[in-house]
This record gives sequence, structure tokens and C-alpha cells, in this order.
Amino acid sequence: MHAYIIQGQQGMGKRSLASLLCAALLCPSHDAPCLECSTCRRILSGEHPDVHFFKGAKKNISVDEMRKLSERSIESSYEGGKRVFIINDAHSMTVPAQNCLLKTLEEPSGSAVFVLLSSSGGLLPTVRSRCRAISLTERSVEQITDQLRLLGYSSEVSATAAKISGGNIGKAIEAANGSMAGANAAQDLLKAADRGNLYEISALLAKNKDNIVPILENTQSLLGLRLREDPSSLITLVRIREVNDALERIKRNINYGLLSDKLARGLTTGEITWQR
Repeated sequence: MHAYIIQGQQGMGKRSLASLLCAALLCPSHDAPCLECSTCRRILSGEHPDVHFFKGAKKNISVDEMRKLSERSIESSYEGGKRVFIINDAHSMTVPAQNCLLKTLEEPSGSAVFVLLSSSGGLLPTVRSRCRAISLTERSVEQITDQLRLLGYSSEVSATAAKISGGNIGKAIEAANGSMAGANAAQDLLKAADRGNLYEISALLAKNKDNIVPILENTQSLLGLRLREDPSSLITLVRIREVNDALERIKRNINYGLLSDKLARGLTTGEITWQR
């Protein structure tokens, strides 16, 4: 099989799973992917010369863009093995672009592998029929923890990544591969909120200003897990609202000091505000 579709909703970590698939395809180990050799490390860091990530220049991927990509796919690999072409938002390809890709899939180069990342059902049945589908669906914390352990991550890393993944194996892999600092900071943030320590929350937010978006996204995931365990928790609902509001304010470039002060107060006094 020389083509795959990784399908799942926006934010499901499809690109991380695609990197793992690339490692499985290119890793020279008998137990591929080993995640330790030079090949695996370069793939996971986005530095392997035979793994190409493609994103359209505009909203829709045009037939001209796909034609150029198809022409590249017949070139020889740099390291003598497979060449992998990852197409982001593959569902945004125009019909002519998909038909161009279809011709390439029907007459593939010996070393070319295509990985299509899709968040919707916009791909033609003829394209889908020539790809092996990998669907990202929500899994339990226990299932994701076990899967990460099988991939070689430690029990502690696996458990923490699984908790913040929201049932998303791709996001869990992202966390395990390098977002643990954000995950730990998110846990510290909620622990300080549970203690009602406004000063500690403010200090954490000030310390992590440059990394605040992934920390708040991890906090969202942890709060979502709490809400599933206790759907009637008003304080959890208020905290989710406050974190969501902070992320929106960051997008609007609101002064960080004002933003962090509001978030710190919301995380510690949100329950009182809600009850009023």
C-alpha cells in the first residue's frame, strides 16, 4: 500500500501520527519504529530529507500545486529508501487536483508514499479507494496509556500525556514527544487553583508567558477530564470558561498582565462569581 488517509477532527494530532507512520516506514530497525535511531529522530524533529510536508498556498489546493507535487514524487530519494509526501488538509484539494493525485496513485513511483491528512469527508471515493484509512477516534485514558507504553514511553510520561489528550492518540503522542513541560505546568496551575492560591497562579502565569498557549490548551484538556468525571461541577465549568476566554484574549493581543490577572482571579474566585 503506497497511500494512507489519516482522518480525524481538527486538533486531533494527525501530523504527529503521520510522523510516527513515516518512522515506521523508513526506520531500518526490525522493530520499526524504534524511535531511537537517527532516522526516527530526524523524522520526529521534521529534519529528514525524504519526508515532505505539503500545505496549499491558499484555502484550496489547486491542480497546479498537485501537479508539481506529483512531479516531485518521481524523483529519487536522498537516502535510497522511500520518500513520503504528507498532504495537510487533503480534503481542501479541488476536484481537478484530486484527479491529478489519483493518476499518480494509479501509476506510483516505486519509492513514493502519500499520506493524506483530512478533517472532513471531502475526498473523492476514487481517491479513498486507493488509500488505507486510519481514523482517529476518542479512546480511554487507560487505552492511550497502554499504547504509549508499547511505543516505548515511560509509565509516568504515558500516564500524563494520556490524561491531557482528550481521548486523542495523536495529541497524546505530541505531548509525549515534547509537550510535557506544558502538561506539568498545567497540572501545577490547577493545583494552585484548587488551593485558592492567587499569588502562586500569578507567578506561574508570569513565569510561563512565552509558553502560555500550550499550557492553557493542556489546562483545557485536564478540565475536560474533570468535567467528564463530575458533569455537575460548577467550578470546573467556570474554569473552562475562564481558560477559553484567556485563549481568545491572547488571539486579540490583549495586554498579558491584564489577561493573567483576570485569569488568576477567575480560577480562584470563579465559583463565587458563578453563584452570584
